[in-house]
Amino acid sequence: MKLFIKGMLLTAALGTVLSWTACERCSTCERYDTALDSTMTSEICNDRPKVYDDEIRVYEKNGWTCSDDN
Repeated sequence: MKLFIKGMLLTAALGTVLSWTACERCSTCERYDTALDSTMTSEICNDRPKVYDDEIRVYEKNGWTCSDDN
């Protein structure tokens, strides 16, 4: 009986973890290019938080201004 209960709890825990998905985050990044005399715009969307943060960091490091769309 105890084995059955442990199995059910393990199944419930695994189901909860596997069904959890991260929400997609989006940002719009802009940069004014003096050589072209225009504003460049790029949209960044990703549902993996680390990848999203890394992309934003790279854009901002290269002079872009990013704003969260969510």
